[in-house]
Amino acid sequence: MRKNVQKQNSQQLVLAAAAILLVLALAYVSMQDSAGQSPPVKPPELNKTVEPPCFYSRSGHNVSCERLGLMLGPEKMNGSRGHDLSASLFAQLPEFPKDLHKAAVFVTLNYLNGSELAALGEEYWKQPEFYPGFWLSGVGLMQEPPQNRWGASGMRGYPVEHFVDASAGGAFVSANFFTTSWLVMNRQAVALEPHVVVEEGTNVSAEEAASYFNISIGPREFILGVAWPVFEENWAQKVVVDVKVSGNVKPGKYQIYFDVVPPSEEAAEKWAAEGLAYVSPSFMSGLDRPYYAIHVRVLE
Repeated sequence: MRKNVQKQNSQQLVLAAAAILLVLALAYVSMQDSAGQSPPVKPPELNKTVEPPCFYSRSGHNVSCERLGLMLGPEKMNGSRGHDLSASLFAQLPEFPKDLHKAAVFVTLNYLNGSELAALGEEYWKQPEFYPGFWLSGVGLMQEPPQNRWGASGMRGYPVEHFVDASAGGAFVSANFFTTSWLVMNRQAVALEPHVVVEEGTNVSAEEAASYFNISIGPREFILGVAWPVFEENWAQKVVVDVKVSGNVKPGKYQIYFDVVPPSEEAAEKWAAEGLAYVSPSFMSGLDRPYYAIHVRVLE
């Protein structure tokens, strides 16, 4: 009996130590995002020993263990894709990384900061298994594709939201991954247009709020490849956003969101000269349904 008590106490101490390490890691991530200059872009540390717990995410949204398991597929993929779909679907994609599941967990729980997301290699974000929606619906649709219809257009941004603490005169990096929806058989032209609105804490116009943030997007315009009957190499695109904050910004909460708009004439002419046929996404975005939004809290 005494040994069992000691064992339980030891387990509790290990769990408490892990929780402390997690808090310290998150504090470090937050400090990097709110630094006075853009944090260096470096590869994420996917060999971290502390796994994010269930019922937690940096954005404040709860994620249950059951839903997390469903979203991210089999936990023990043993370095494989974890499903029985034909290998020909993925022939144009990079080699599948053995630690993809761990990277997917970190991204789903907002455990990686903006600079780490920006540095994440294409061997991760070009795999459909990286995205929660693939396990929720993509696998099933591709195992039994509908016979009487196909996807003309459709896309998504992931993660949809990024939360950042910033200060006057500071800077930060954010990143997002845009992908073609499942079973879509057309290439799609995407152009991103940023907007800034006030969420809370200060009473300024949208025009004044926009003047507080110098936003650079790369790439701003691109073509997403098809996701059926194969995943084309460019079916997914990483977009990195560098933001410099004005020195006279007023404290408060702001949102930077991105509209999907038609491509510029210059881009359209370039793609036409290259013989690239494409359609425009049929679902436009907006403040109430953004493909990608950055929530910025400017501190005193």
